[in-house]
Amino acid sequence: MICLVGSVNLAAREAKRGNRQLHGDQYMSLLLLFFFSPAVSSFRGLQRATQLEKVQKLLGVKRTSLGALSEAGSFFDPTLAEQIMRELALKAMSFLPPADAKALKNLTAVDGSFFNSIAHTSWALWSTNQPAAKLHLHFSIFENSPRQAIVTLGK
Repeated sequence: MICLVGSVNLAAREAKRGNRQLHGDQYMSLLLLFFFSPAVSSFRGLQRATQLEKVQKLLGVKRTSLGALSEAGSFFDPTLAEQIMRELALKAMSFLPPADAKALKNLTAVDGSFFNSIAHTSWALWSTNQPAAKLHLHFSIFENSPRQAIVTLGK
């Protein structure tokens, strides 16, 4: 995993406060462990995993405090993680049968969210009987962009 992290030129920044020290490549490796290991299901579980000798050896990390992991989330540039995840997803697709790769390439997340406050502020000008607005958003996972966004009356 560390060589994959290096392939997108992670800066050698450190999150450091007192006894907390975590390098960018180490943090990214831990994030990948969290996302792709069914054994790690929480942030605290990730911190506990850093105590395991095998994890320390494979990822090149030392025991990491919960504070260092928490601080790293706001310290390191999140666009680097996005680049790495996208690169890994594209590489993983090359191992799939063509039909499966095509289906995943068109993978879209769909959400329908209610927004009460928007309804009260925008429709208050001409109507008071609309309880909410609903946003129907279709989002392309691999293109990282919306495919379709429709606003309807929230019922």
